[in-house]
Amino acid sequence: MLKINFTRPQFDTLSQKYKISLYIDSMSFEVDVYIDKIKAQEILLATENIESNHSNIYELFSSIVISYEITIETIEIVMKNQKLFALINFSNSNNNCFSTLISISNALVLSIKNSVPIFISESLINHFSPDIDIIIDDELNCNFDSKEDKEIEKLQNELVIAINNENYEVAALIRDKIKKINGAI
Repeated sequence: MLKINFTRPQFDTLSQKYKISLYIDSMSFEVDVYIDKIKAQEILLATENIESNHSNIYELFSSIVISYEITIETIEIVMKNQKLFALINFSNSNNNCFSTLISISNALVLSIKNSVPIFISESLINHFSPDIDIIIDDELNCNFDSKEDKEIEKLQNELVIAINNENYEVAALIRDKIKKINGAI
């Protein structure tokens, strides 16, 4: 796994969106991610350690992290249905491990706020061609198409509820179901 660095959001006049470049210092790898104004503001506010006035996934996840003593272990860029996401791996005080997918922009905010690095696998880097280096990061990325993906999404929602209710035995069973489905894909 290789550590990803990223630039501050900059307005791109051609696309009329904000651009963040994800890059790796030790390689000639760079991917541009285009985001809207609100997401760019959230990332900039996070870099200045200022709370956003917009309700977002980051705020929800942060409240769960604090309330249930959850530690973010890693953030990893992954591909699902030909779209990039961030896989957040976390654990609770009982050392139960969980994961969920979120958008790249929300992962950047989590990374900044929690001082957790973002990683990417070399095999995923090799997936990109030099001519295709643009990714649009929007909430549409969170739409799942296949039957397995819909089941995983349902189970992930049940997992959050089980964690919120401190029902860690049920959460562990749900986690195992998610892993089993992921292994079958």
